[in-house]
Amino acid sequence: VVIQVTDGANTDTITVTVTVQDLNDETPAFTSSGTPSINENVRNVLTLAASDTDAGDSATFAITGGADSELFEIDGGTTLRFAAAAGANYESPGDAGTNNEYVVVVTATDTGANAVAQTITITIQDVNEFSPEFGDGDTATATPNENQQAVGTYAATDADGSATQTYSVSGGADQALFSVATGGVLTFDSAPNYEDEICGGDNSCVVVLQVTDGANTDTITVTVNLQDVNEFSPVFGDADGDGESSTATATPNENQQAVGTYAATDADGSATQTYSILTAEQNAASVDHDLFSVAGGGVLTFQASPNYEDAGCGAGDNSNTCAVVIQVTDGANTDTITVTV
Repeated sequence: VVIQVTDGANTDTITVTVTVQDLNDETPAFTSSGTPSINENVRNVLTLAASDTDAGDSATFAITGGADSELFEIDGGTTLRFAAAAGANYESPGDAGTNNEYVVVVTATDTGANAVAQTITITIQDVNEFSPEFGDGDTATATPNENQQAVGTYAATDADGSATQTYSVSGGADQALFSVATGGVLTFDSAPNYEDEICGGDNSCVVVLQVTDGANTDTITVTVNLQDVNEFSPVFGDADGDGESSTATATPNENQQAVGTYAATDADGSATQTYSILTAEQNAASVDHDLFSVAGGGVLTFQASPNYEDAGCGAGDNSNTCAVVIQVTDGANTDTITVTV
């Protein structure tokens, strides 16, 4: 700028050059993220950075607060990192809120002592580092009843805190008979009938389940031993061919104990049949019950060899026509047959 002075008649001038000097009066501003997200087991969080409109100015960084400040340090002046070399473990969060969100306050200070603080929230991401596991030696046995689809639940565990498990039927001789749902719920595709002897004819089925977390897998072999339900009654059937299932006639010779065999059938595949002689009090038709015995398989015999000439049957104990009632039971259901000897 040129300044002129005059006394009314005479003048003089001076040229003044004014150079403006920079004062460090601007506060730095963070340009690095305040919400970084990193994987578990990683030490370095981020590189701290700040801008300053004062020409040529720079900032230094320091940890000045935050709920988790003691877990962090600044390396090399700009790298915010965990103090522990292993970083954070997602499955065992060490932050104050135990929610895998670590909070630390970092302050940036420029050469003119201007400072600004930033709260940094660090979110830890789960890494798929573990395999899902069925456990128990990766084998299991189930004993469901026939006529129902449910078999059992075979849920795997996974040490990864956020792993998603997907189940499937992956093998086994009888895999075509089964399905598996969320959580490892194993079912028959349709309710099995024990009497149909599925699974190779022995009602013992084998299926292999697989679980995956998207990267790692495990399997379990399940042996399903189908159980018979006592749903049918034992039946003597048409023992003498007369179309009636409740009577039979035998004509044994005197002087022998054997009478005949009266075996019942049972549609239950594993039913156990027990035979007995009913007393006259239990069934009035069993007039001569005390003269007979019945063994396994319905084998009927006289207790002592009868003598035709010494008739001892009938209501008056003077007849050679004897009547006895045999009962069979499977433990829940019964049938009877009246045998006239």
